[in-house]
Amino acid sequence: MMKFGKLISKRDFMSKVIAVILARSGSKGIKDKNLARVGEFSLLARAIIGAKNSEIFDEIIVSTDGENLKNEALKFGAKVINRPLNLAGDSVTSIDALIHALNELNLNDGICILLQPTSPLRSEFHIKEAFNEFKKNKLGSLISVKKASHHPLKSLIFDDNEFKAIRNLKDLESPRQNLPPAFVPNGAIYINLVSDLLKHKRFFVEPINIYEMDENSSIDIDNLEDLKRANLALKDIK
Repeated sequence: MMKFGKLISKRDFMSKVIAVILARSGSKGIKDKNLARVGEFSLLARAIIGAKNSEIFDEIIVSTDGENLKNEALKFGAKVINRPLNLAGDSVTSIDALIHALNELNLNDGICILLQPTSPLRSEFHIKEAFNEFKKNKLGSLISVKKASHHPLKSLIFDDNEFKAIRNLKDLESPRQNLPPAFVPNGAIYINLVSDLLKHKRFFVEPINIYEMDENSSIDIDNLEDLKRANLALKDIK
């Protein structure tokens, strides 16, 4: 059974830390995806519980356009922001929805951590460790990642009507161990200063730091097969 942590509230406004969980109702791969369950909790509930148990947040915000998602968020103690329909479509970016939430909160400073509900095996320990890493400098951004299974420098891109190496042709034939380490953002944790989000309107703000997670913890739910994998991995964690 998951425990519920206590929210930290005694912190001055300049260092306010908020979690934002973006949970729109539409989904193509899985119907009502953010309410799909991994273990005994929905994806949305697991994100809220992880945020609560990390005990680092002044507020946990859920931005949603769905009534059922709103009720689920309130049930688990999050504050809800109603997302307008023009920010709930397939083509809307996460940063646009997040900026809307920050504006609704009238928030101009502090630290914002985006926790996507589609990362159900991201735990309170991951959140807290990533936050502690970010606090060392409080500059740029910290993004959760996993090791790249295929090195990106061994890929070809099609640009200006021709195939090109990403860096140089030599990389394509170089042993993997001779190439620099490569990581892929896993979508679980994005940490930024609120002021940077409002200024740059992107999550990747230099200097970029990373928080590495393992393959199972990095499972991202896009389809039913991902959901099955997450439920199987959860049994191994327990």
